[in-house]
Amino acid sequence: MRRLRSAAVAALTAVAAAAGAASAQAAWLPGPTYGDGGLAGLVGIGADASGATTVAWLQRTGAFDDPSQVRVQRISSGGAAGTARTVGMAGGPVGSVPSSASVAVARSGAAVVAWVTPDGDAQLVALGADGAPGPIRTLAADVAPGTVRTGVDETGNATVAWIGDADAPSGPTLRVRRIAADGNAGAPVDLGEPADARPALAVAPGGQAYVAWRAEVPPATDAVVRVARLGAGGTLASGPATVSAPNRKTVAVTVSASASGAIVDWAETVEDDTTYGRTTRLRDSGGVVGVALRQLEMAGIGPGGAASTIADDGTVTTVWYQNTTLGAGELSARRVSADGTESIRTLMTTTSMTEVELLPAIASAPDGGAFLTTVGIESFDGLTPTFKLLARKLAADGTASAPQTLGRVEAGLAFLAGSASIAADGHGSATVGWYVGAAPDNLSFTTANYDAHPPTVDATIPATATVGEDVVFSARASDPSGVTGFAWEFGDGSGARGETVRHAYARPGAYPIELTVTDRSGDAAVVRRTLTVTAAATPPGSPQPPGLPQPPAREAPRAATGLKLTKALRSGAKVTVAGTISRHSGGHVTIAYRAKVGRKTVMKRGTARIVRGRFVATVRLPRALARSRARATVTVTYSGDADTRPATARRAVALARRAPARRGAARKR
Repeated sequence: MRRLRSAAVAALTAVAAAAGAASAQAAWLPGPTYGDGGLAGLVGIGADASGATTVAWLQRTGAFDDPSQVRVQRISSGGAAGTARTVGMAGGPVGSVPSSASVAVARSGAAVVAWVTPDGDAQLVALGADGAPGPIRTLAADVAPGTVRTGVDETGNATVAWIGDADAPSGPTLRVRRIAADGNAGAPVDLGEPADARPALAVAPGGQAYVAWRAEVPPATDAVVRVARLGAGGTLASGPATVSAPNRKTVAVTVSASASGAIVDWAETVEDDTTYGRTTRLRDSGGVVGVALRQLEMAGIGPGGAASTIADDGTVTTVWYQNTTLGAGELSARRVSADGTESIRTLMTTTSMTEVELLPAIASAPDGGAFLTTVGIESFDGLTPTFKLLARKLAADGTASAPQTLGRVEAGLAFLAGSASIAADGHGSATVGWYVGAAPDNLSFTTANYDAHPPTVDATIPATATVGEDVVFSARASDPSGVTGFAWEFGDGSGARGETVRHAYARPGAYPIELTVTDRSGDAAVVRRTLTVTAAATPPGSPQPPGLPQPPAREAPRAATGLKLTKALRSGAKVTVAGTISRHSGGHVTIAYRAKVGRKTVMKRGTARIVRGRFVATVRLPRALARSRARATVTVTYSGDADTRPATARRAVALARRAPARRGAARKR
């Protein structure tokens, strides 16, 4: 491992000068760390649609070059860590090739782990929903260390790619094999002799497998990038086919797949040492080679300056860094839709070479956006830089959140600095993992979680109560990031905060109860119920207090409110709210304005007096809400009276349009 170095990190170090970068305020939450200083190779990580994450790593048991344990652990969507289990033994690194545990997780939750044993066998194990391993299956012998890659489809069928050992009788041949969910293995498919020991593999939800690798193909003087597609049955459907131009240096080959096909990504250097990021679509039927996207120049940076991902709708998102002038550059995001429409946004502009961000990793998010990590400079010890891992959330329109520092990446981990892994789930959450410590003797893999899951809530809300009764409301909640608040609205214009609260009602009626539980990330879960309050009954024959009339035998039904919210218009920091209600309603209505500020839901309350069946009020927003451009809603609640039932109405807040400037208006002098 000491001999391994990434060309991209070397370029990053070379352009560093004695200056530091300002750190961002972290919003991602720290996650578990794996390896405990005894990591012996590359780590695999994946997530299913529910948010459960599976991690596989190699745990050192002796000297660095000794065999290591293959360990797996599953983290539930609620953050509960399952048992860390040892599923096999892997061989140590050979030369410049590190050992690795390859893990693949389908959206359905199907998961597999593959590795190379000390004897050179490729092995695979399927994991249950609780992370428990099934039987180990040996797929091939004489396998080169660190070359196994695996993927899995929605039904649990796995595809494994590996390279035969150069010293084996068959030589260094790239092979692919499909293992059905029931354990039946298909015949290996030979794809030819590779030029290096790092094939790339991705499996689409429907079972098609895409393989990409570098190969020597005469008369080309440099290795070219080749691709192939296997059908859902595990047989070769198309390829091998060459996608790169001849006589160019190619490095950093990756492939990713989705329900709409796949893409292959690589860096290509021409004679003048200009490096381009190249991306080509791969078809899910017919010939595997599809449309090549416009190449992206990354002059002066070297390989590792770009990364791409493909979404289920076919949109390809690419992030790359490019020098614009000496000492300045741009980190940009390009989105190319399935019909070829291209849009580019600049995420960050650097004013000096010390602000360069390289080695991007990217994964698609279910909202049409993506998660992005890059490696930047944290600080200097003399002229020696230390690096940091930065994270951003890209929106569907290509805009990005501010970069947030997840942690340090030691310069001694140059070969792993670009190996930050991102596992995104189906709810908009993600886990990022990266390497910390000093290889080879004190290496760990740590994680951070972007939590978009609302809390899980168990609320106890009575269905009935009587006037004057001290009603108890309670709730329990859990969330990986931690629960920060319980906010109750009782439907009569009052509310309370806390896990357990009490409230008494003064009048009979049907009251809408609303509980909002927020977590540390600002996500909110809302529980709504209806509580029916009746008049307190008097036992038959019991004497009445002096001076009080006898209660009526039956309470007359109360009229509907006819509550309507006709206007919710925001202009700057003012929100105008107006509506109508039945003319026999009296008193006031309670107004609640809600909007996202960052990742938190913030609320501003107000009231409006009812006059002749109408109400109007202006709610003045605090600075945080006034600056927010997020979608907002207004909720109006009427608690009811002796003649009218309680009611609630909601409406999305509209933004006031700015009046266009008048043409030819004279300027004041």
